[in-house]
Amino acid sequence: MFNQTFLAVGLLALTNTITALPTEATSEIVYPEVYPGPGLPSLASLGLTSKDLHTMKPKLNGRAVQFDGRCQTFSTANVNDAMACYNFLNSIGSSSCGTNTANIIMCSTGTVQVSGANLLPGTSQTASCANCAVGALWSIQNCNNGGQVGGQAPAFGNGNLIMGVQNFNWAG
Repeated sequence: MFNQTFLAVGLLALTNTITALPTEATSEIVYPEVYPGPGLPSLASLGLTSKDLHTMKPKLNGRAVQFDGRCQTFSTANVNDAMACYNFLNSIGSSSCGTNTANIIMCSTGTVQVSGANLLPGTSQTASCANCAVGALWSIQNCNNGGQVGGQAPAFGNGNLIMGVQNFNWAG
């Protein structure tokens, strides 16, 4: 009886000692929420999460902008946030994105907003969301300066719809 009690007390003490040992800290990466622009589908309806868009390998669609865009340095944003918006727009695919006003934000997350600017106000300028993503991708690929990106390029197939990648807090 003494041995069983001693063994039980010893195991209890050992268990308490083991659980009191420091454990390696686990840190989960928190990704900024991705916000679709007005009229665009929700992430849930696409079967996506913000984490998915921030971590997925980009699906390049083989298209390129039809004329050069422009880089800018006065309003830059995190390139990883920009890639999440590219992934979002590209995931929408052939659905129409565009605006009949001067400018529309199509996606924002973290420090970035990806917008479409209408060069012919008073008209409706649209392209497939995947083609709008091509315009954003031009800036991501050509205007990345140390992880910060800012620029404008046309949506594939519509030179009157200019896709801007800039800092969300910039008020020009």
